Amino acid sequence: MLSAVSGLTLALVGLLLSFLFAVRISENGMSAVLTSASLPLFFGALAIGTLGSRLGHHHGSATTHGILQATARRRAGAEILASVRIFCLHYMAYTLVSGLVLFIFATVKGGAAAAFSAPLWLPNAAGWAYGIGHLSSVSNATSQGTDSMTLFDLPWWAALLLILLAIAIAFVASIAWAAARASYRQREGWMSWAILPAIFLLGGLLITLFTSVVFGVRGGALSFSGTLALALWTPLIMGLWGAAIEVSGRYLAPVAVPFLPAIIHRWFSGPTATADSAVAGTDTGRQVEEVPGSGGRETKPLTAHAKKRLRIGTAIAGIVIVLIVAATVAFNILSATTYGPQAHVEKYLKALEEGDASAAVALHDPNVTSEERLLLDDGIFGAAQNRITDHEIRDVEFSGELATVTAEVTQDAKRVPLTFTLEKAERTALFFHNWTVTRGTSWTLPIQMPEGVDLVTVNGVDVELSQQLGQQAPGAFSLPVLPGDYVLTPPEGTKYVTLGEEQTITVSADPASSVGEGALFQRSMTDAVTEDAVAQAREFLQTCADSTEAAPEGCPNRAFTFGDDEDYRNFSWSITQEPEFEVSENWDGSLALYVTEGEMTATYERNTQWQDDEPAEWEPEEDTASLYFSAAVQIDGDQLTLSFKD
Repeated sequence: MLSAVSGLTLALVGLLLSFLFAVRISENGMSAVLTSASLPLFFGALAIGTLGSRLGHHHGSATTHGILQATARRRAGAEILASVRIFCLHYMAYTLVSGLVLFIFATVKGGAAAAFSAPLWLPNAAGWAYGIGHLSSVSNATSQGTDSMTLFDLPWWAALLLILLAIAIAFVASIAWAAARASYRQREGWMSWAILPAIFLLGGLLITLFTSVVFGVRGGALSFSGTLALALWTPLIMGLWGAAIEVSGRYLAPVAVPFLPAIIHRWFSGPTATADSAVAGTDTGRQVEEVPGSGGRETKPLTAHAKKRLRIGTAIAGIVIVLIVAATVAFNILSATTYGPQAHVEKYLKALEEGDASAAVALHDPNVTSEERLLLDDGIFGAAQNRITDHEIRDVEFSGELATVTAEVTQDAKRVPLTFTLEKAERTALFFHNWTVTRGTSWTLPIQMPEGVDLVTVNGVDVELSQQLGQQAPGAFSLPVLPGDYVLTPPEGTKYVTLGEEQTITVSADPASSVGEGALFQRSMTDAVTEDAVAQAREFLQTCADSTEAAPEGCPNRAFTFGDDEDYRNFSWSITQEPEFEVSENWDGSLALYVTEGEMTATYERNTQWQDDEPAEWEPEEDTASLYFSAAVQIDGDQLTLSFKD
């Protein structure tokens, strides 16, 4: 009954402290609560308190029994107490180092606010670091899903440092455990192997319970809650670490025990173990020779067989440690450099730097048809100038099966941030996940060609534009590309028609930048059109001027006559005012030559005698004709013709 009361008291005190030290934030109509109070904490503390109280009462009742029974119970109590001390040493040493690193990091990133609030968050964070460093994980469970963080989600160097720290502190703990075992008569049988792993398992359970955090956010349309805690299998992991320390304490650590200061021996053995040794010596009639200042029995020299076992055990343990470290390093290096989301993005950005379009498309597919991939060509992109020249991964965030990678690239001395969202794909090499880009930055290059023209040269490579591409207008194309400079050269024109000069379009890596209208090519007439059209028009006018008729057929010059044609003779035409010539394009795209402001003068003789029976009287006269006419200009390859209208 008293044990149950003690357990209930411990559980209530734990809940009370959790409520007292809960973090509550309220601002702008929103509230957030962080607390460790939870049902697992209550029932876990209840069970542990009840069991601990029961064991304490049972151990205390041993004083009413015989001396031998009391001695055995004291020996067991001393061994359990020493195991608890070992676990406390192990936990405090690891969390002291990791907590200091976390505090410094948080202070650098968060400033004074993070430093002064450390008492609220640092104990939990150090406990989580303890679990992660010993190959457990921290889980974040909300209504939206569950996410977790393990040692292998960290950068490879951080994971390596944490695992090396765990191994080093575990070995130190095994030395302390060997020193404690040397201070009292050791329990025989399998129980002697089970005590330390059991204490570590129980300690892992306590850490899991007391570092759990329950959080909730409420305000407006936003409302969610969840838990942040070590994985449920953390106690099992810590039990395995306790077993490893037990093995090391038996086969590796005894070599270092004789070199420990006497105060270390006394701290781990405790007064109970010393008294137990004295009583045990009296009961069995054996004298135990004390080593001055050691507080325990004299360590017997190792036999040849024991030394051989020690060497073999040391070698095996060393090989195991080396293999664990090597496997951890290899796994993290491969995860970061070959199989992780960061590595996937780095390979993609490296392909952009090297002009490897095929590799870039394989790593980040633009999800367009084959016809639209015309410019995603190694020859085109490899020849592009002003590609990105450097990159740096700034941040990697994980959320379930997704990862968000933030990178920064340099193009033309300007640094540009890019963000990629990746999703886990099937496993490769048995252990590693492949990643695929589900959302990232894409770039396009608009090209406008005259209708009927489907060939353009891009960075020295001829590209035939298919009319089946998704066009916004006739001759308008928008093709996916990669960041860089693209030199577009139109097909070579003719004597009379040109599509313009080559154009260089810079596709910026910055998603906020725009290439505007892109490359715009339009048909335009060369100067030869006007020159040849004017020359033909002059020939035509000269032909008309050479006529001896009053109204040459098909010509714009006509003299004013009336009456009989027999009353006019000796017509002679001359161009008295040179006309103006202009070639222009009509609304329907056709070309025309317009002739204006010109004059031709006709000189002739007219019969002024109106009586038919009288001799003719010829008098000289002249007439002026204005030149206003047009002619259709027709071009066929290198042939230009004019069609004059009557």
